[in-house]
Amino acid sequence: MKLRVLALGILAAWPALAQGEATPTNQLHYPVNPTLAGMLDGAERARNAGNWKQAVTLYRNVIDEDHAQRTAGYQLAFVDSKRTPGARSARRRFKGITQLAIEGLRSLPAEGKRAFRSAYDYRAQAEFERALRDERPHQALSLCYELYPIATVSPRILETLAERALEEGRMDRARRLLQRLLAHHRDELEEPLWIQEKLLLCALGMGDAEGVRELADELGAAQHLEQAEGAQVLLGGNLTSVAELVARALEVQAIKNGQRHGERPSLPLPRGDAAQRAAYDQPVSLGAARFRPLRFSRPQVQNGASHSDMKIYMPSRPTNPARNLGVVNDGNLFLALSDRIVAYDLKTGESAPPIRSVTQAYNDPNPKVLFSAALHQDVVMASFVHDVLKDQSFRGIPIKVQIPIRKLVAFDTARWRWLWTHDTLLRETDQANWSFPCAPIVHEGVMYTSAFSIEGWINCYVAAYEVESGAPLWATWVASGQVEQTMFGEQATEPLCVPVAAANGVIYWSTSFGCVCAVDADTGRPLWVAEYDQIEVRAPQGYYASPRLITWENNPPVIEGNVAVVAPMDSNNFYGFDIETGESWRQPQRSSATNADMKYVQGASDGKVVVAGGNLVKCIDVESGKMLWNGRLVGKVVTGRGVIAQGAVFVPCEDQIKVFDLDSGKPLATVDAEVTGNLAVCGEHVIALRADGHLAIYQNRGFHEYRPR
Repeated sequence: MKLRVLALGILAAWPALAQGEATPTNQLHYPVNPTLAGMLDGAERARNAGNWKQAVTLYRNVIDEDHAQRTAGYQLAFVDSKRTPGARSARRRFKGITQLAIEGLRSLPAEGKRAFRSAYDYRAQAEFERALRDERPHQALSLCYELYPIATVSPRILETLAERALEEGRMDRARRLLQRLLAHHRDELEEPLWIQEKLLLCALGMGDAEGVRELADELGAAQHLEQAEGAQVLLGGNLTSVAELVARALEVQAIKNGQRHGERPSLPLPRGDAAQRAAYDQPVSLGAARFRPLRFSRPQVQNGASHSDMKIYMPSRPTNPARNLGVVNDGNLFLALSDRIVAYDLKTGESAPPIRSVTQAYNDPNPKVLFSAALHQDVVMASFVHDVLKDQSFRGIPIKVQIPIRKLVAFDTARWRWLWTHDTLLRETDQANWSFPCAPIVHEGVMYTSAFSIEGWINCYVAAYEVESGAPLWATWVASGQVEQTMFGEQATEPLCVPVAAANGVIYWSTSFGCVCAVDADTGRPLWVAEYDQIEVRAPQGYYASPRLITWENNPPVIEGNVAVVAPMDSNNFYGFDIETGESWRQPQRSSATNADMKYVQGASDGKVVVAGGNLVKCIDVESGKMLWNGRLVGKVVTGRGVIAQGAVFVPCEDQIKVFDLDSGKPLATVDAEVTGNLAVCGEHVIALRADGHLAIYQNRGFHEYRPR
């Protein structure tokens, strides 16, 4: 309850910012702190006047005050607003208070940095030593660096974090930390060559052959080696050829793609990676089905449960939107439903041993929920319905409606047993009443997810948890908003919610409440929050709620290059946000004929993003938002989320899969397929999950085993 009291206290004490000229039900509330924003302005004035001592004191006080509020969420400061033609209100942009203070400190000249170190080096050193002894050293060290980003010990903090990540085999995290070390502290390093060596090792461990070649060339040039017999580098005290390093990286990549001989394939994230790009670096050619289509989901009898009178949503037509995605571990496909996990062998279709349910049977009536999962080291994580808020009516007039409360669970596939459930783990905590409608993602070995809580307003959160234990690491309150209401002022529907995406240590999320956010993966520190144009939430019409027309399906953000592409369910548009600043472009509203039926973000690759819906496929340049090409599906309708594989776009229709060239939009092929829907690629398999609960596994004829030369 502490979190609730603090959050409500913040909303009451500070002027909450509402969304422009919108109706009261469309108001959005943010953790905006004008007092700390004013202190930042004072620090900037002192900086411009050359008063370094006052500037660094104000910056540090701002960071300390912001961290004191972390139990209720970091604070934000208003940056700017922009009105686009036809929009109901201006779209505003915010930045995190701590982020602005860090940027201010990093921009100080040498005199300012010396003033900071003279005043705070002793504190930074003491905090660093304390963090080393903490039971969660990664989080403690990350917070230490956030508090003292330009202290003398700051480079050492990043070095320590990177070394620990390398020891744990988390190459993606280590590479990010080393890149941050070079970006912010290069001039303080006596010998940066060792960092380049470790960056090369990270690229090697990640299977990034292109990165290995580029880093090896740079390192070889810096080492001034004579290249008598081909390009070489000195790595770990030994001369190694660049060709050999690239070959090792290709082998690692082949293992990840399930292409090495004897490897059983795995697909840890259903959309290919944490950036949700659905782009695969391997050729795909659809072949025959490996077995007859299987039915993995069917309506269940709810046996007198308290919510048994809720209507059942079970699409019967193949053209209905598909809402299931799966993960693969050791050749087995795992599918999470609203109340259970089922598993099948990819090659034979045989069902795995039944997995005991940890919740009561539940048929989910919400067509905008995306049933998915995430996998990390034999652990499958998903979201289950664990409770349903009871409905209430007066003479047939709804007062309250049934709203599912969903909790995260984890299943150990190696020992075939449940590992943990948030239903019990978060009990008696500030997160006890939170609902987690979406499956998490795993980025750099940590689980990240979205959540909401109903406390009068709908509070939206991004949170991080340990995979092995499910224990909370951090949670950040982003915004609060409202959904349709009954005539009695109660929520009339379950809040919309999409999964998060991650790239390079930053978590991106479209809240479905009028804004997109970017937060630091290590601490939850907000980098920016930016608004988009919402569909109006109207007051009840007579006795009943006035539902919005939600046209987009459940699409997580997609990170491609320097842009986060979002298609919010509570908007008629889709947008591209600069991942550094939160500035955006916007596609035209749905009044345009070429935008009217868009439902799915199909995937992104090579600076392009593909969206589809109805009988139309569109390719957009992610940097400018300009349409590059569009393709029409004659007599067909898009039925799910496709994939991109080596320059080819695979778009599922009701009984076919259409293939387009990513660069030109030229149709490449039409493949007949009994089952389509949501697609995924896993080595020699192409997985299709249809809306009516059927699955098919097709041979990938483009698959080639990797054999070392």
